[in-house]
Amino acid sequence: MYTRFFPERLDGFPFAGRDFQAVVSWAKARSDVRLNFTTADTEVQGVIEIYPAGAAWPRWCLWQTPDGRLQVDDLETGDWALPYPTVHMALRFIASRLLADC
Repeated sequence: MYTRFFPERLDGFPFAGRDFQAVVSWAKARSDVRLNFTTADTEVQGVIEIYPAGAAWPRWCLWQTPDGRLQVDDLETGDWALPYPTVHMALRFIASRLLADC
């Protein structure tokens, strides 16, 4: 078990089906990431954790705030609430970071 480094307690709201499917499809097409979806049975709910290949800890977390805004957090750099208003934009950013880190 690891300690989660979130700026505050999170209670994410479910992603729209098309956004959830976009994340799953994006990850399936990539060998350099792994996903974890937190559920109602976990301490933090409704969060998509994205792990770079071989990483023990998530690098990015995506979740929906109570007001419906997409929250994108980079746990490695401590950058919270990155300015990506859509799931597709967030995934493009994460893909670019994965390439840059190679």
